[in-house]
Amino acid sequence: TSKRKTYAAMISVMDRGIGKVVEALEEQGMRDNTLIVFFSDNGAVMGYPGSNYPLRGGKHGLAEGAVRGLTFVNSPMLKTTGYTNKDLFHVTDWYKTFQALAGDKPKKANKEQLPLDGMNV
Repeated sequence: TSKRKTYAAMISVMDRGIGKVVEALEEQGMRDNTLIVFFSDNGAVMGYPGSNYPLRGGKHGLAEGAVRGLTFVNSPMLKTTGYTNKDLFHVTDWYKTFQALAGDKPKKANKEQLPLDGMNV
């Protein structure tokens, strides 16, 4: 269908763009100290070219196909590679995880600074 062709073209263009970013990081000597992360905001919209298979449901729903999403993490710094994490990971966990990877320590909560949600995973 034309929707699938459009979707495939969009993914292809995104892939080339990501390749250019990675190439630029390598040329600048920054690739070894870079973490690349892509994640979806929810499952695919039902009736469009994306697929949540084998999960039921899609975006704007309550079934697993709506609330589970894919994430891709790539970096030469990763100690473990080539695996699938099946544990729960919430979008709020990214901040504390990035903070820990950068070597930053969270500030103590006080009247001006509320505690942050999420955890370093």
